[in-house]
Amino acid sequence: MLRQHRILASILWLVAAAFAVATSGCSQKRDAETAGTKAQAAPFPETRTEETGISDGSDGAWVPLVTETAPPVQDPEVTPTESGAPGTPPVPEPPEPDPKRPRRSVPEMNYVIGPIREVSQGRELRPSPLEKAPGYRPPDDPEIESVRRGYRIVDPIDVPFENGAESLEALVEAILDGVAADDRKILYGRQITFEEFEEILWPEFPQSRPVTNLTAQNAWFFLHHHTVGGINKLLLDHGGAELIFRGVSFTEGVTHYTNFSAYQGMLIHCETAQGRQVVLDHASTAVERDGVWKIYVFKD
Repeated sequence: MLRQHRILASILWLVAAAFAVATSGCSQKRDAETAGTKAQAAPFPETRTEETGISDGSDGAWVPLVTETAPPVQDPEVTPTESGAPGTPPVPEPPEPDPKRPRRSVPEMNYVIGPIREVSQGRELRPSPLEKAPGYRPPDDPEIESVRRGYRIVDPIDVPFENGAESLEALVEAILDGVAADDRKILYGRQITFEEFEEILWPEFPQSRPVTNLTAQNAWFFLHHHTVGGINKLLLDHGGAELIFRGVSFTEGVTHYTNFSAYQGMLIHCETAQGRQVVLDHASTAVERDGVWKIYVFKD
């Protein structure tokens, strides 16, 4: 009886071994087929992305923060733009001057990095989806063209900016003083007041035309909240730091209105005592009137 059990056990062991060998062969064949299928399903060559590095200024030298972009490979004919950078969109033409508006100009500033181009805040008017509704009547908006122009027609006024800086450089230095002192009061003092916004700036914006039913108080509510958040972020990021002013640049440009000019996308280029470069983008828009400069809004 014991011998029969041993024979049966031997037979079972041989069957199990044969099954294991067969299973292993099928698995290897399946893996090979899968690898071949994956290889055939990848017709695109491997792509490699190169990142443009920017020096951290540890060598103590001032290097403007410029990122270069290679022209597209699929476009063999690249027309250089006015700035000389290939592959970039052409610089849009500045809007035609309005003979009814006094012409403003950009003061000479040798600490500005790169050109300051003139930009328009106008936009194309799109048809309203309500126009096809039965009984639709367009709103009475005699100043609708101000949206396309980007500004309303106003008369020159005599209201000055109070307690502003005599130059953009002085304005930036005052901001850096506030950062070094970690003092919100200094930074708030660099922004336009509500009275200046209401009397000088707001009347020239298309949003202020009567048909919108918006008031200066409505707009100031959002503007002030942006500034509160922007100052908080600026001091959270750099409060107490002694930063050396090296220059400014503008990612957007300048828009000239009748009574002021708005410089948008301002970047303040600084350097620490150790030579590390720092770029502040928190004071995003500066405004100038009759040579006096203030911050329009701090970006949050």
